Amino acid sequence: MEYIDDEPDEASASGRNRDDISYDTSLPAQHTYLGNDLEELSGRTVLDDGCILDLPLLMLPNVVLIPGQTLPLQLYHPADVSMMQKAIAKDKTFGFINRWQMNSSNSLPKPHVVGTTAEIQSYKEERDEDLVLLILSVKAEGRQRFEVEKSWRQLDGITFAKCRILPEILLPEALDSVKLPSSLRFAVIPPQFERLTSKMQFSDGECIVVSKITKGKYNMGKFAYLTWWPPWVYLQYNTEILMKKLVNEIKGWDTSFQTRSTPSDPTKFSYWIAANIPISDDLKLKLLSLNSSIQRLRAELNILKRYNVLECKACHRQIVEKDNVFSMSLTGPQGTYVNPGGFVHETITVHKASGIILRGRPSTKYSWFPG
Repeated sequence: MEYIDDEPDEASASGRNRDDISYDTSLPAQHTYLGNDLEELSGRTVLDDGCILDLPLLMLPNVVLIPGQTLPLQLYHPADVSMMQKAIAKDKTFGFINRWQMNSSNSLPKPHVVGTTAEIQSYKEERDEDLVLLILSVKAEGRQRFEVEKSWRQLDGITFAKCRILPEILLPEALDSVKLPSSLRFAVIPPQFERLTSKMQFSDGECIVVSKITKGKYNMGKFAYLTWWPPWVYLQYNTEILMKKLVNEIKGWDTSFQTRSTPSDPTKFSYWIAANIPISDDLKLKLLSLNSSIQRLRAELNILKRYNVLECKACHRQIVEKDNVFSMSLTGPQGTYVNPGGFVHETITVHKASGIILRGRPSTKYSWFPG
C-alpha cells in the first residue's frame, strides 16, 4: 500500500494505539456530521401495494437504496433542493433510483426499472454566502419498492415518474399444504407468537414456550414423507433455516457480528443483508427486483457462498479478503455516507487492504471516527 503525503499522521505522531480507543458503535447510523440541529419530521407514509402515483425522483450514481436503509444527502443543485423542499411540504416522500438505470439519450429512467421510495426523517437548510447557494442536508430512509412506468422532466428541472408500488409476496411454508390438521387441533398459540415454532411444546392441550426441547427434536420436514420429495428439498425454502445459514455466512465476513442487531422478520432481514453485503450495483438491483423474501434470501445465500474477496470495480484487482471485514456500526459492516461535496458512497470498514494508493492527507471533516 502506498501513501502519498508530505506530513506525518497526527495519530501516529502521538504514539496513540488504536486498541486504546473507546468507540461508540451507535455513532455511524446517527450521521451527526450533518449537524445536530436538523429539524425532525414526524409521521410515516405507507403506500398500498399495487397503487400508482407520481413521485419526484432523485437519481444518484453508485448507490442502490434498500428498504430500511438510511440515506444521508447534502444537496446543492437548485432543482434537487427545490424538489426536496416540495416533498417536505407535501408527504415527505420521494423516489430514489440508481443513475445506472437512466437512458443515455434523455437522462430519464428507463421503463420498468426498480427503485425505492424514501421518506425524509430530518433536514436542515443553510445558505452558503460565498457560493450564493442554498444547501439542504437531509436524512431519509428507504421504505417501499416501486417500478417506473413512465417518466418526464418538468420545466423547473425536477424529474417525475409514474410509479407502481411493488408488493412483497409472503409465501407460506412449503409443507403447510400437507400438514395434518389433526396434529395441531389441540394447540393454542400464545398471543406473542404469530405461528408455531420449534421452541414450543404442548401440554394438556395448550401450547407452552420452552427454552430448549429436551425430549426428541422437532423435525420441520417430517410432513415431506407425505409427498413425492424428500425433506431436504422443502427445507431449502424454509425462512428460519435460510436466515441461520446467512448469519453463519456473515460471521465468516465479520467475526464481530452481533445477531441482536439484525431483524427477526424474514422480509426485513433479507433487506438488511442486501444493504450490508459489498456487491455490485447490478447484483443489488437484481435483489431489489425480487418480490419474495424467500427468493431474496436464497439469492443472497448463493452470493455469499460464492464470493470470498473484494476487488476493484475498475481493474478487478483483489483488495480485501473477507476475513478482514469488520463492523464499526450497530447497523452492520456497510453503510451509506455523504461527503462535503454531496457525493454519496457506500462505505465498508476493513482491518487491512492491499493494492490501493491513498492520496492526500487524512481529514476529520464529515468523519464519524474518533479522534
